[in-house]
Amino acid sequence: MKEATRDIHEKVAALGESLGLVTTREVSESLFRLRLDSVYQPRIDLLWSVALDRPKREALAWALGADTSGITHLPIVGVEVEGTQPTTKTMASDLANLTALGAQLGLLVVSEEGEKNIYRRAARAVRTVRRSFGDVRVHICHDMFYGLVTQRLRREGAGILVDLTGGNVNLRKWANVVRGRSLESDQPFLCTMADHPGRTGRSRAMAYRSGKRLAPVASTTGRGGAGGYQVFALGSAIDNAGQAADTAPEAEVQAYTERSYEDITIGVTAGAIADIGLGVGRRGLEINGRPRSQKDGWLEVRTASGRVGVLAAPLTVLWNGLAIYAALPAEGAFDHHVIAFFADAAPANLDEVLCLMKLRAIEHRVGVVLLARGVREAVKTNKYKNIQRFRERDGVFGFNAQSLGGTWSTATHDPTFGVPRQYFPAYLSLLNP
Repeated sequence: MKEATRDIHEKVAALGESLGLVTTREVSESLFRLRLDSVYQPRIDLLWSVALDRPKREALAWALGADTSGITHLPIVGVEVEGTQPTTKTMASDLANLTALGAQLGLLVVSEEGEKNIYRRAARAVRTVRRSFGDVRVHICHDMFYGLVTQRLRREGAGILVDLTGGNVNLRKWANVVRGRSLESDQPFLCTMADHPGRTGRSRAMAYRSGKRLAPVASTTGRGGAGGYQVFALGSAIDNAGQAADTAPEAEVQAYTERSYEDITIGVTAGAIADIGLGVGRRGLEINGRPRSQKDGWLEVRTASGRVGVLAAPLTVLWNGLAIYAALPAEGAFDHHVIAFFADAAPANLDEVLCLMKLRAIEHRVGVVLLARGVREAVKTNKYKNIQRFRERDGVFGFNAQSLGGTWSTATHDPTFGVPRQYFPAYLSLLNP
């Protein structure tokens, strides 16, 4: 290593330590490294990481669903240093190494001592990689259930979204969210997970682009999709027809529940007897129910099960991942929440509409109703985020009064079922630019 390059290394290491981070040199292993075969072994010059004490390791174990007793550091920033006159190909390799090591941030440090305008060449290399492959951003497990995390990553330039899940999950529930996020963002969303034989649940890689499932171009997985890896070409043709039965994800078609409830009833045809009546008129959605009052743009309807807040929104709003957060009522304003989307014409793609209805129900703990000409649908979730799609019976949809607590109910004292309450204000702050 030349003296000039060594000097840059020392300055970068000192900067990391001044920020309270641990600096490690010549790194080829990290917690989030891509698990590749021996043909390619990424290596970067320096890694800045955060030391993990026992409480942090326990929190990480909960998030990943895996043993973290051997994990001592969380990688934050990967650094590649070029202190001489690297070729553009060399700098592209640096970017590949930074990506493969999986640090949240990557720095390519160059020096113009040996070559003027090398910074411009490096910047062009970065732009080329991003233009070709997108800027990859990572969710950890349940992060993807909370849309403000995804929205912030997109605002920061994410072109490809990846979720790292501990494994052994309810695949239908996971597919509801992965597919919904890819449709909402109109970009690729991939999910990879571990497989723990003997545990309940199942494991499988998932890949969607704009709501459409992608077929792997290579796979070493066994029957059921676990026990190996899959490779997806994000620019490849969409797998509309579906893969072989032993490798295809759970069917995206949502079956109806045969259960019928009367806790909260919603009438969607003229003359239907229900707690809340909905109909599309000249001025938009008409909501009937007594007594009622307006609160923060929501209509309050009193029922035997408590105060129900009803929010009316045009169907086009369903694609806006921030809209419901922007209309958030005051905490405790209602006991139950229903969002009714309406349109003058039937949706061109009901499958995509149902996909996003399910996502909103899971994310916000609300009942979601659709009225679009002759198309009427209603979904909600139980406390385990499993979707219920209800049949219309005599012009009425019947909900039970569980898991309709609205967005505020995702702030919990049990992190298994939501965002820890002490962090919920920070979560909502992600709504701000």
